[in-house]
Amino acid sequence: LAKAGPPWLAEVGLTHFYSQDVLAALKRVFAQGASAQSLAEAFSKEPSWMGAPSCRVRCSTTHDETAWDAAPPVLFGGLNAAQCAQAIAHVLPGTPLLYSGQEVGSAQALSLVERTPIDWSTHPEMRLWTRTLLSARTSNPALVSGDVAFSGTDEVIVVHRTCEKGGSNAACLVANVTD
Repeated sequence: LAKAGPPWLAEVGLTHFYSQDVLAALKRVFAQGASAQSLAEAFSKEPSWMGAPSCRVRCSTTHDETAWDAAPPVLFGGLNAAQCAQAIAHVLPGTPLLYSGQEVGSAQALSLVERTPIDWSTHPEMRLWTRTLLSARTSNPALVSGDVAFSGTDEVIVVHRTCEKGGSNAACLVANVTD
């Protein structure tokens, strides 16, 4: 697993890469008020050498992001916005990633080199929401292997997933992301 880097990483057998461009687009949309369409643009411009979209690691934070920038509730402008960014990352093709504390909406900055205890009692309702999100991800064939399409406006993101096998469909709609 690596951040998107030189193509030779794929040539030597690395199979999964962090989707850094999509993560950066999520940050621009939520934290800087960029157009929601920039997310679709980032997704469509992912380099082909990274393999199929199913080989991308999708996330709304990583160990680097939480240590150097901020935890999702701070970075995205609140717990609800952090949930929306996480949902978008989890409905895109690839392998979803939850980083320590996301499952309880922790706003703590976590050190890369020192142990930072997480308050697991923070936002207990987030555990159920996270479980529901992951359950939907694994139980709906469209979210496992379906095609992806984007629609929406500057302030609305809609991610559509469709799978011919079983006629499965799913959609994730996030509105007012620039507020």
